[in-house]
Amino acid sequence: MTTARDLPRQGSTGASVADPGDGAARPGGHVEESRPPLDLMKFITSIGSPIALATALLFYFGWVRSEEQARAFGADASVFAMSTQDYVLRSVNVLFFPVILMLLAGLLLLRLDGALRGGATPPRWLEAAGRALQWSWAVFLPLGFVLYAVAGRFGDVTLPFWVGLSIVAPAYGTVLRRRATGDRDRFSRVAVALVAALVTVVLFWQTERLASLGGEALAQDLKDNLGDRLIQVELFSVTNLHIEGPGVTTSRIGSTEGEYSYRYSGLYLLQRSGEKYFLLTEGWNEDEGRLVVLPDTDSIRVEFGP
Repeated sequence: MTTARDLPRQGSTGASVADPGDGAARPGGHVEESRPPLDLMKFITSIGSPIALATALLFYFGWVRSEEQARAFGADASVFAMSTQDYVLRSVNVLFFPVILMLLAGLLLLRLDGALRGGATPPRWLEAAGRALQWSWAVFLPLGFVLYAVAGRFGDVTLPFWVGLSIVAPAYGTVLRRRATGDRDRFSRVAVALVAALVTVVLFWQTERLASLGGEALAQDLKDNLGDRLIQVELFSVTNLHIEGPGVTTSRIGSTEGEYSYRYSGLYLLQRSGEKYFLLTEGWNEDEGRLVVLPDTDSIRVEFGP
């Protein structure tokens, strides 16, 4: 049997009355359904894959590092004809420590964010902290440019970091203020996309600065410790290659046509890529060193050893 409890509640016109929890009533009788707040992480990952971004950063780091190293030896990175895999592999060992620091910082920030926004009732000072972060760009941005002007190489390398803080800190301050005031409005997708794009650009900018510094340091280390860092090789050739440079000696060891008649000593293997050998001579600290590029053909033979 149907009872009064089972019947829908009726207004004076016979229309059912909407439950207040089902949505917010608008003038004219229309009911707007409540929408959950925007999931920032889900939206950002929908724009681009983190794996693709990490691969692009590794490739860019490896390319910039190789470009700086090549310039130090009077060449260009395109001469080495390296593949994408070569560039990525050249960046992995250098980025181990920075990536570990970045991941640890990310875990610390997640823990801090959970403590700030995880409680049922926000602390009283949360709104003030959010407001301070919203205006933190007025401190971080001038500080970055002052260091860039007066701190030399350190300021040049850290400038993207301060610019990044000037973007991320105010955005997070807005999140904290909304949490403190109970504002549940959705974030604008356009604004989130712009912030994500700016952060991505800053990541590549910071990567370029670190890679440039690493390439210069590596090249200088090779110049200062050529014999300790690189493998010494002996080169044998069918024809006279006329290789000259500090520390290079040429010996005639045969006279029969088709044999390896010439031997070159005092060369160091920088790398092999693009079906070519890249060899260095001594004398880079005296601006007399040479980078020798030889195609890997049957007319030459390279022997490795102490």
